[in-house]
Amino acid sequence: MYTQKYFSVIVKKKEKIKRPFFRRIINYFIYFGVGVIILFLAVFGFTQTSTFRNWLNETITEQVNSSTNGELSIEKIDGTIFTSLILNNTLYELENDTLFFGEKVEIRTSPLKILFKIIFLI
Repeated sequence: MYTQKYFSVIVKKKEKIKRPFFRRIINYFIYFGVGVIILFLAVFGFTQTSTFRNWLNETITEQVNSSTNGELSIEKIDGTIFTSLILNNTLYELENDTLFFGEKVEIRTSPLKILFKIIFLI
């Protein structure tokens, strides 16, 4: 059969290659970049879900109601934050008087305009 000499040749341990410091830095940047891209894709995918739109609806109404004397209610939010948001049956009451009612309020956005803080209300 096999002797120790032959067995050590067959099951020879792979020696660990020591990479230069510059190569390790480049690899870390590549891993970081891939991680950031995956994170952006995950966030983009989550913003397309109804769970995110329900959370956005609750957050908007809580913020407006806590910072003003009135009460905002939004029945449903459609669309995405990257193209346009459609607020269905939006009602804002101030001291039991209807100040604003919109059956359909459309907020158009684009990623570049969000960066420059430009939002159009139609």
